[in-house]
Amino acid sequence: MIDRATDSSRPALTPGVRVITLAVILAVILIGVGIGLAWQEYESERDRVVDRIGFRARIAATDVGRLLEDLIDLAEAIAAAPAVQDLERPAMRDYFNAVLKVDRSIDGILWADAQGNVRVRSRLDPPDPPPSIAHRDYFRTAVVSRKPAISRALIRPIDGKPVVTLAVPTVNRASALSGVLVAAIPLTGLQGLVAEFRTPQLGRLSLVDGADQVIAGSPLPPLRDVSRTPLLREARERGAGVLIDVADLYGNPHRVVAFARVKAGGWTVFVDSPMGEAFGPARHAFLLTVFLVLLGGLIAIGGGTWTGRHLDRVYRAQQEARERAERTVARIARLQAVTAALSQALTPPQVARVIINEGVAALDARAGAVQQLVADGTALELLEAVGFPARLIQQRRHVRLGEKSPSADVVRAKQPVLLESTEAFLARYPNLREFVPSLAGGAFAFIPLSVETRIVGVLTLHFAEPRTFAGEDLDVILTLGNQCAQALERARLYAHEHEIAETLQRSLLPQALPEIPGIEIVTRYLSSPLAEVGGDWYDVFTLPGGHVGFVIGDVAGRGVRAAAVMGQLRHMLRAHALEGQGPAAVLQRLNRLMDPGEMATVCYFTLDPMTWEARYANAGHCPPLVVAPDDAAQFLWRGSPPLGNLRYTYSEEAVVLAPGSTVVLYTDGLIEIQESIDEGLARLERTVTAGAAAEMNALLDRILEEVLRGERARDDIALLAFRLSPLDATRIHVRVPAAPASIANIRHILLRWLTQAGVDAREAHGITVACAEACTNVVEHAYGVADGDLEVAARRTDDGVEVVVRDWGQWRPPRGEGRGRGLDIIRGLIDGVEITSDSGGTLVRMERRLRHEGGA
Repeated sequence: MIDRATDSSRPALTPGVRVITLAVILAVILIGVGIGLAWQEYESERDRVVDRIGFRARIAATDVGRLLEDLIDLAEAIAAAPAVQDLERPAMRDYFNAVLKVDRSIDGILWADAQGNVRVRSRLDPPDPPPSIAHRDYFRTAVVSRKPAISRALIRPIDGKPVVTLAVPTVNRASALSGVLVAAIPLTGLQGLVAEFRTPQLGRLSLVDGADQVIAGSPLPPLRDVSRTPLLREARERGAGVLIDVADLYGNPHRVVAFARVKAGGWTVFVDSPMGEAFGPARHAFLLTVFLVLLGGLIAIGGGTWTGRHLDRVYRAQQEARERAERTVARIARLQAVTAALSQALTPPQVARVIINEGVAALDARAGAVQQLVADGTALELLEAVGFPARLIQQRRHVRLGEKSPSADVVRAKQPVLLESTEAFLARYPNLREFVPSLAGGAFAFIPLSVETRIVGVLTLHFAEPRTFAGEDLDVILTLGNQCAQALERARLYAHEHEIAETLQRSLLPQALPEIPGIEIVTRYLSSPLAEVGGDWYDVFTLPGGHVGFVIGDVAGRGVRAAAVMGQLRHMLRAHALEGQGPAAVLQRLNRLMDPGEMATVCYFTLDPMTWEARYANAGHCPPLVVAPDDAAQFLWRGSPPLGNLRYTYSEEAVVLAPGSTVVLYTDGLIEIQESIDEGLARLERTVTAGAAAEMNALLDRILEEVLRGERARDDIALLAFRLSPLDATRIHVRVPAAPASIANIRHILLRWLTQAGVDAREAHGITVACAEACTNVVEHAYGVADGDLEVAARRTDDGVEVVVRDWGQWRPPRGEGRGRGLDIIRGLIDGVEITSDSGGTLVRMERRLRHEGGA
């Protein structure tokens, strides 16, 4: 008794106090976790800002380098002109002046002999005695190295405008050094290029030359000496990188500075931004998140307090609800089979079949039917029916909402129509008397299938005996109708999402493959009818330098999200690949840009058509299959983990392919059709080896037929295959869209063919530049704003090379003074030019007699 009295006197910890205590503990934990996650996101955002600024510096350096390389190519093309090779000074001066009228990127041209004496100048004749440039660094470099050289510092001609100087050695017909061609490049071109990169959010951009002067900037003016700047010395030593909280070139402290070296000329690009502007949004987002987390914690504590105070009353209400639920369990037990079956139904007909087959039996009904409202909302169509006469089903397959019928009334009134007997049915719908004998008496229930306030169909039930619809019976019928409505809506949304995802995925895949002579490329994409659309994708594109990139990948997950991530990866991979990065570096960048929780497998494969050397990096994807001309097959097994592991460093492998080899890239949906993946790989190897000599489209059809063997794929399938073959040494033909991006591709293809055809490197370069100029004219003048194609065909003749450039548009007249003179450059590089135009397009035929025998 004493013990019991003591126990009863102790104050019990009430449920309300327990709830309040738990709420406080959880709020503190959530606040700590939330602030920690916010700090991690702040650090990640800072890293992304640094990456964007560094990326901008590298892109700017690449574009400046390309501009210099294009100007060097132009200077080399001028140096290769017949007038320069023959040392004909009047013709040389006329040709220089013609070039200056066409190309505004050059401000002046001169030619000096091997001793440095200026013999020819554009616009003006050199004075007598001729001036000497032998002391100039660019002249000495060009003569000694026999390669193009760029002036280390700016040169100030007589007119006082500083210029960048390009020097290109020239040779005579005997290939002996005859002198140096010098081109003056005004700073306006560089300043204009740098101005294109002006983005206030990513900071200021400056271009520093080899003599430590700012020669172009956005928005700073050029020509500022920064040789004593510590930042410049560190940038010279490192080449490229990003520094945080340092002084910029102009002495401003607390800056984020990115720098990258320009390959040509020894220049450096700097991008700097104040730390407050660069990291300000991330800091504001962090502070706002902390505030919201604290506010949420306080709200959680307040809610817990309120909940604890009213816990007793809620507990009593729960007790009453539990009793009601126990009564309800007995009623809905008969519908459990229906619910389980509906979870497997994916389409509206499947849902209707489950409701009729399972629900009618569960309710002891004689017959049942499910009708769905058509898209335009004017009629009901029958999805499934059981127990009704076939004639009645056929006649009532479509019911228009304008007629007098129970199902039409249900849709219009959005209320059930309950008829307790045949007499009640005839009293309300005398126009349907002809159907009553087929139904043989009984009660009818017409239940609206509604999602929120929207009607999607009607459930019809016919019972053998008259009955009153009330209480538990009516609740069960309405529950069945609600299950049917929700399942129909889910099936419709599933089909709609599947259609959207598949449409999105196909739209994100390449619509056309590049045409690359010597490489036959084919692809296939097959979506699985048994699952949602995934993130399978492929891509093919040309790279700087004439290489070709092949990509195959698979994003983890299903539906619209997977397709969207796939599209992001495809475009990010292209962007990084076009910077000239190798496969491993590209995958490393993609891995860093992956959102948390995302995962993807990617195999990036690059090919040099000149040497057939391939380099690849595989991030967790299926191994590529290579089949040599002698039918020897091998899987390239070396690889790395999938994308999504931020700490991993990716590597790449190299392999030299034999001409005639076939390479097959694929996603795992192709080989997972079998119980064993090893069996799927073995079947793929046997199929490709047996059909390696077949036409490429026939080979891919055979792969899908033999590997799947009529089975349905459980996952999407993407296939990318290509075959290598040497170029025809006598001729080449290529057709591409008339767009600026196609010109570089044509140059690489033509230069590769000329090299394999044994044309001297200098002459091949001149032919390539002339062809590129003709193609540029097509892009600018042939089609206007409309799309069109450009065709280039070349062949070896008895004593030279013939190149034909063709379009099917109507050329616009030259716009403005100084335009439309590109033919002067072509005539300076080519021995004969013939132009034919009519209503069907324009054809430019160029002939160049070869003056050197083979080799490079």
